[in-house]
Amino acid sequence: MKDKAKKIKKSKKRDIRALPAPERAHDRMLLETSRLQWQRGDWAELAAIQAATLTHHPDRARLALIVAAAHGQLGDTGLARAFAKAALDWGCSRAVVAQVLISSAHNGLARVATCLDDPSAPAHFTAALHLVEANGDVALLSRIRQVAETTRLGLWPEATALLAADIAKATAQPGDRAAELAMLDRQLADLQHRLAASRRPVFAGDDASDTARI
Repeated sequence: MKDKAKKIKKSKKRDIRALPAPERAHDRMLLETSRLQWQRGDWAELAAIQAATLTHHPDRARLALIVAAAHGQLGDTGLARAFAKAALDWGCSRAVVAQVLISSAHNGLARVATCLDDPSAPAHFTAALHLVEANGDVALLSRIRQVAETTRLGLWPEATALLAADIAKATAQPGDRAAELAMLDRQLADLQHRLAASRRPVFAGDDASDTARI
């Protein structure tokens, strides 16, 4: 009886070891959320994603590449290279990595052109989106990116003008565009608020000893 009991115990132990390891918990929406943030150019939010978060994620290769692009836009070449290497190690093809890095280069050129009020800025924003989102509404996505980057550069009057032009264009087009117009109106109101805040006096009162307000 003892031998039989030992065999049953051993069999159960072997069966337990044979069970597949439980799938690690991960954010199933992380890739989609990150893709939308990449479209808008929310680099700081993307750069906040830690490598440990991606290690066991099923979409880790693409996520690492998106995070690499974000660090590149923020000027951290060391982390950009590290995440790009991780993307390659996790299965991203060199062609896809090259596409995203070239897209980042176009975005950088677009930012410089925007600062210089160079007319080539829209073309660079379009190229940046087309390289990665060729099947999407590139025209709309590039305008969203342009407004976001112009705002991030502190060029609020220019960003406000871009949004006002988009609202006028959307209003003139046929069809139900209420949702799009509502979104644009919210963005415009936010930009106008920022612009008004930027024009406040640096000091609260006439006395230079007063606490500064920014």
